[in-house]
Amino acid sequence: MGRTWLALYPRQDLAADAGVDDDGGAFPGFSLAHSVRSPQEVDGRVAPPSLC
Repeated sequence: MGRTWLALYPRQDLAADAGVDDDGGAFPGFSLAHSVRSPQEVDGRVAPPSLC
């Protein structure tokens, strides 16, 4: 992809998407995302690093 994108969403929409209350308690009001092209790439991104 080679590009960086910034997307802004209202806090209440982010809280609803995360399934949490937007009461200022446990939800910090931001999220980070990394887009990939396939489900296989997801597995490669979230797999724990090798201990070798």
